[in-house]
Amino acid sequence: MRLTRDIYSGTGMLLISKGISLDRQMIESVQRYYEIDPPTVGVYAILDGQRS
Repeated sequence: MRLTRDIYSGTGMLLISKGISLDRQMIESVQRYYEIDPPTVGVYAILDGQRS
């Protein structure tokens, strides 16, 4: 997945910039951070091309 918008914490800290491709480890990190400091908006991403 590739981010189409920046990801911010609930207090406004930039966590990951748009355009970055997310791997499993990054997704898990964002989930943990959102439990601590939940934002008011979601995560916006698109699927990159399929792997063979």
